[in-house]
Amino acid sequence: MALASGHWLEKEMRGDPPGPRKGHSVAVAGNIAFLFGGASSINQGEDIPVYYSDFYMLTVSPDAVLWEEIPQSGEVPSAREGHTLCVVKGKLYLFGGASSPDAAECLPGVYSFDIVSLTWDHLAVGGVTLRTLRHSSVAVGDNIYVCGQSFGLVGDQVFMFGGCEANGDFCKDFYVLNT
Repeated sequence: MALASGHWLEKEMRGDPPGPRKGHSVAVAGNIAFLFGGASSINQGEDIPVYYSDFYMLTVSPDAVLWEEIPQSGEVPSAREGHTLCVVKGKLYLFGGASSPDAAECLPGVYSFDIVSLTWDHLAVGGVTLRTLRHSSVAVGDNIYVCGQSFGLVGDQVFMFGGCEANGDFCKDFYVLNT
């Protein structure tokens, strides 16, 4: 969409796009959007979901968009949906997600993907291990913020709205984090 005019732009699509899915993650670096994982089912609502660990990039140019599947090596994250992906200093960072519709907490681990070598690493992290489902994450400078609500980033401020209490009650709280 051209924000100034409020109109959708048509661009020629090239390459082979990923199949239909939900719960995938997307992160943008420059004119390239990276898409990892997600889930779908053969007959929506009737089948056990099929989870993906495939990885695509969408390169946007003035005239067209090009889909390419990215070859992966290293410690590739398992298939999942509901995870997040952030860009920090030329690397992608993946956190969370689930590979079961009945999951009570997210899959463990934080992964980084080197855009140049096309290699995944499973990172050793310290501190509290987050196991939240249905979270958001944003990168500000060298830091990634993860929380179980919806985030929006404007400059160096993180805006958070809503979410769900541990007992299942929905929230309408609104917070601003000055980073």
